[in-house]
Parts: sequence; structure tokens; C-alpha cells
Amino acid sequence: MTFPGVFDWANKIEPWILGLPFAIFYLFLCIALLGTGLCIQFFIESKLGELDIEVTPIDSRNMTGGEKR
Repeated sequence: MTFPGVFDWANKIEPWILGLPFAIFYLFLCIALLGTGLCIQFFIESKLGELDIEVTPIDSRNMTGGEKR
């Protein structure tokens, strides 16, 4: 995102996009694209069953927050 060659290209004030200088908009865009990509990867892996964790819903009757042994 801030690799010198790429960020030098995006290090501009003009054009203004959504009221932000281009450099700030570029950083927000990179963050949004990375977050979207990670969400897509999570949903694909959860559908294929390749996640390393088991996710179980919280039981509303048992809200102690600790594990039972």
C-alpha cells in the first residue's frame, strides 16, 4: 500500500475524490479492498470446510463467558 514505487504514483492532492485528497482516498481504497478480499476468502473457506476453527453459536442461557470443564 505504501511501497515507494506505488505510493509515489498515488501521492497527489489532485483530484479530490469524495472530498478527500487522492492520496488519502487511495489508502482508504486499499484498506477496503483488502478487507473485502479477506471477507470473501473467509466465506469461501467456510463453505468448503477448510477453516481451522469450530464456530458455535452462543447459548443465551449460558452467558458466563468461560469454558465448562
